Amino acid sequence: MHSDTVTDKTFKDLGVSKPYLVSALEYFNFEYSSPPQKESIPRALKGQNLVVQAKNGTGKTLAFVCIMLELLEEASSVPQVLVVTATREIANQVFDFVNEMTFESSSVVYSVLCCGGYSRKDTINNLKQGAHILIGTVGRLKDMIQNNYAKLDQVKLLVLDEADKVASSLSWLFPKVPNAQTLCFSATYSEDSLQFLRKHVSFEMLKCHGDDLKLHHLKEYHLECGSTMQSKVAQVLYTLHTVNFQQAIVFYNKKGTGNELASKLRAEGFPCLFISGDMPQAQRLHVVQSLRFLGIKVMLSTDLTSRGIDVLNVNLVVNYEVPTSKEVYLHRVGRAGRYGTPGMAVTLVENQEAASSLSQFSVTDDFKNFTPEPLEETFVYPVNLNELQALKVENIEDFFGSECELCKLNTYGSHCHCQICLENYQVMVKYLVS
Repeated sequence: MHSDTVTDKTFKDLGVSKPYLVSALEYFNFEYSSPPQKESIPRALKGQNLVVQAKNGTGKTLAFVCIMLELLEEASSVPQVLVVTATREIANQVFDFVNEMTFESSSVVYSVLCCGGYSRKDTINNLKQGAHILIGTVGRLKDMIQNNYAKLDQVKLLVLDEADKVASSLSWLFPKVPNAQTLCFSATYSEDSLQFLRKHVSFEMLKCHGDDLKLHHLKEYHLECGSTMQSKVAQVLYTLHTVNFQQAIVFYNKKGTGNELASKLRAEGFPCLFISGDMPQAQRLHVVQSLRFLGIKVMLSTDLTSRGIDVLNVNLVVNYEVPTSKEVYLHRVGRAGRYGTPGMAVTLVENQEAASSLSQFSVTDDFKNFTPEPLEETFVYPVNLNELQALKVENIEDFFGSECELCKLNTYGSHCHCQICLENYQVMVKYLVS
């Protein structure tokens, strides 16, 4: 067991007992808990307020989803849980994950996504139909709450995901949920964010990995690139051609970089898209889904996706330039090598002086010392039902042996991330290439 990501405690050991939740954990092959899960779940189920700090990719989302579902009273379809996230992309991800973990519940668990970029009218209509869980970003949630579309009088649990990013904008919210238990999760906390939280909540701080936030299965390098765009693009391409990666995210500091960089990478044969905060929400969602469902090999991004985004196949992060802070660096590189899987981060530096400044964030090796390694057989292949129909496969269950229950319910356009889908992907690929 890797001490960063797995402990010797099962979820049942931690007090997770609802049959549908236990069944979902088994279905998605979650048996043993990670450090943040082991530390937070038992305490939270006893009603404690917690501020949890844990490394990226160690299952913080699963921790608070288990807690809130275990505490939920399904018979009462009023908002009982409020989850505030840092970005719309994270909110979407949490929303999907809650649906995955509740699909076997005998009583429907209603979640409402409250994010900007989506129809305000649709959000209001969804709230009027009733909800157990509200998941969203600060702006849309504030709108719904202050205009009395979302009632908080029965909210008993407040969850702040990427809490150091969102907490300081929630002075208005804490007085509206005075009796709610509060859970905060993040890989990093500034002293300012902790001081703000102390003003509003009495909590226990859990540092699940002490002060060591380095991912030990993540190899970190720096690569000298010069100062021109031409030389930097050349080194990005050199990295992508040299490293045997599954999927990659290239982070950059300035919004205007993405479009031109994407064009140059496509010209070299890398399927890619870029994403930034000023895009329409539908386009942002399309880019993230294209990465998750293997429509692209590389995603280029501002720090919009440096936090919280969990994509199974991303095992390489490239920093087009040195990040603006240690916190940003840790969140960016944390997109690779998640859940104890091998990963790599390469940061471009203009000169040795820049390499020295990078050392304030983390200890990195010179990319000159990198030796290419074979790609590990952990790649998840997507199943596209349209392709199956084109192959005239009439009975999917006969073809695969078994069909994912979530895909039967058309929860996803192509697949989810359970063990059944993983096995089916491998069958699909063998069939297509045979």
